[in-house]
Amino acid sequence: MRTDFSRFTKGSENVAMVTKFIKEPITHLLVVGVVLFYSFDSLNPEQGDQGQYFSQGQLVSQEQVNRLLEGEAKGQALTSIPFEQRRGLIEDFLDAEILYQEAKRLKLDHDAFIRDRLVKKAKFYVEGQYVVPEVQEPILQAFYRANKSRYLKKTTVSFSHRILNAAGVSRAKTLLSRPFNEQGFLSEIATMQKASFVSLSFTNADLDELSSIFGTEFVDSVSNLPIGFWNGLVESELGFHVVKVSDRQQEGYKSFAEVKGKVKEDWISAQRAHWVKQKIVSLRGRYELKVEDFLFDE
Repeated sequence: MRTDFSRFTKGSENVAMVTKFIKEPITHLLVVGVVLFYSFDSLNPEQGDQGQYFSQGQLVSQEQVNRLLEGEAKGQALTSIPFEQRRGLIEDFLDAEILYQEAKRLKLDHDAFIRDRLVKKAKFYVEGQYVVPEVQEPILQAFYRANKSRYLKKTTVSFSHRILNAAGVSRAKTLLSRPFNEQGFLSEIATMQKASFVSLSFTNADLDELSSIFGTEFVDSVSNLPIGFWNGLVESELGFHVVKVSDRQQEGYKSFAEVKGKVKEDWISAQRAHWVKQKIVSLRGRYELKVEDFLFDE
């Protein structure tokens, strides 16, 4: 009679595979994780909590462990990560996952702050799906014309000034009343200036910005001074000044050429906002939301 040894060989191979699997550190950690999870559940029973926790398969899966370790492995074999490091990573994952599930059980995700964070993250995810389209210049020009108020050019002024001390105020009146030499004038009043943190010259300064520094009365005066001459005395919240206006640009609209890049950015933002709104509307079909009728009463 002939004995078939192939069956015994295959059986031995299967036993070897099972033994190898049992000896794997990852297997040990998964078992430890399951034990910790159910120990936590049994040691902290609460009335009515049965069935609220996720199952072991959902909490700790091989896929989750692999994903957790991929970043640390950086393309290398997972077994190249030292055992203690792997164990620490998985234990941290278990702690975080248990606390996450506990937070959901306690309905902490209903907290206004957490809800707002989740809403923002979901919206960020939706926005990330938007594909920026190519846009032709005629479309941008049409957008520019329809939204021209966005590209308003405010009145600006460029000027130089000096803030004078008491002696300088008196001397400046005398100097400005005589035949004028600019270099000599600036040299003489240089020793009669008040110490100040304010710049001695401004270029294309916005009137609102100037008002926050000098006050509205100073800005009103500078807005009406003749261009190209030293004028004085002009009072501000900082003291008395002599001022020379070099340029003044009146309010108007920036040309398309000046703001073409900004127009394109605004157009893309508008298109994205419209797309996101439509996407959110389409998501309403997945959920049932009821609103009291009285909220729509006028």
